[in-house]
Amino acid sequence: MHTPAETLSLAARRLSISLLSGLALFTILAAVSGRAEFGMVAAFCLVLYLGMILPSLHKREAPLMTVAGLSVLAVVILHPAPGPILLSAAAKGASFASLILALGFLQAPASHSHLVHRCGEFLINQGPSRRYAALTVGGHLFGIVLNLGALSLLGGMMKRSNTLEQAGGDPTIVALRTERMSMAMLRGFSTSTLWSPTTLTVTVSLTLVPDGLWLTILPIGLAMAGLLLFAGYVQDRIQHPPRARAVALSYHTDLTLKETLLPLSILVAAVLGLIIAVRQVSGWPLGTVVILVVPLFSVGWMFWQNIRRNLRLAVGITVRQVSRHAAERLPKSRYEVISLSCGGIVGGCVAALIPPGALGDLLNYLGLPPVALLLAIFWVVVIGAQISINPIITVPLLGAAMMQMHPMPVSTLALLLTLVTSWTMFTLLSPFSASALILGNLAEVSPRTIVHKWNGPFALFAAFLFHGLIITVELLTAPVL
Repeated sequence: MHTPAETLSLAARRLSISLLSGLALFTILAAVSGRAEFGMVAAFCLVLYLGMILPSLHKREAPLMTVAGLSVLAVVILHPAPGPILLSAAAKGASFASLILALGFLQAPASHSHLVHRCGEFLINQGPSRRYAALTVGGHLFGIVLNLGALSLLGGMMKRSNTLEQAGGDPTIVALRTERMSMAMLRGFSTSTLWSPTTLTVTVSLTLVPDGLWLTILPIGLAMAGLLLFAGYVQDRIQHPPRARAVALSYHTDLTLKETLLPLSILVAAVLGLIIAVRQVSGWPLGTVVILVVPLFSVGWMFWQNIRRNLRLAVGITVRQVSRHAAERLPKSRYEVISLSCGGIVGGCVAALIPPGALGDLLNYLGLPPVALLLAIFWVVVIGAQISINPIITVPLLGAAMMQMHPMPVSTLALLLTLVTSWTMFTLLSPFSASALILGNLAEVSPRTIVHKWNGPFALFAAFLFHGLIITVELLTAPVL
């Protein structure tokens, strides 16, 4: 028998699961059918969910809800027709929240995958001369499949393998290996946000601009990711020359590329290929495709794991795993849901209050070229991230404000690249990013040590490359006003 308090808690948990499931379902139906009624239901589910958790807000959740509440209040007071604006903003918040719920499904089969764990073992146990390259490429691939779970998985393996005993009692070796492996994982993971549709950076940014730009940004993001991965490798070789690397102990593994990274690459190619195929055939927005395809792919992956163990019981086992994942994962996604939904609400509300020609008039008054506006957006996001303002707030706000300008003073492609690259800088340079917090905890150093001391020079080099990319694309594709 449950006590009344336990019964109430269990009922609240079930209600939150139902509301979040309904939110995702009706977001998909709204996008696929084009019927606004489904979007209204998704928005209603979101409002109910936020209202349900309002009395129990945590310290880091309260500012997000406060900003969202103030933006809603501002629309009610200042806009002549607040109803449609608020409904659209809530629907956008619901679609953003649906993305993180869908992407979280990949962690369910990955956590039980022998392939994923074999890959982690293979990457961690490389010799000093190959470990950085292996971990940064592996972190990139893991980031596509596992998102932030990649850092938790690889970082946990790093901590277990990099002990004082295994380093022969020399703490210098432990510190050296910790720094190098942490940087390899951080840079590999961060660069996946430049192009992969399974990351929030790309998918959320694409909701703010014409969706057809994804296939344009895909090769650009891949090229930039490859360049940064190579630059990180070169920096590691220069910073840790052969004599310094020789003191770091190597570990032996019998696993091979053919058994580990090759099948993982095929898995990544499969999910990306499926997303591209459905996007091209259906014509649906990329966000809708991701929300639909990723959970289905995850269920298929679970079924494949189970069918290899027991064909007769595979369906039942898979259904139980999906139910268990929903019951455990959805309530734990609370902060992510709040962050993303509030970002969508704030962006939709504040953008509606900015006059369409305001930013263009400001540029003309200051006598600045349009590209200066893009660089200003970039640094607003980057500097904001240094004081705990998450890009999920600044990127939708700035992107929506830019897109409602008539005429658009900058290239839409250049704007998209600005939003994506500035968000990538958040993972590379902000001590408040989840990546810095995870790695700092595992490495037993402060997040500022991770992103500022260890990764600062690399992050500034990345910012320099991003500036060159933004300016070049803007000059080549700028609209004729």
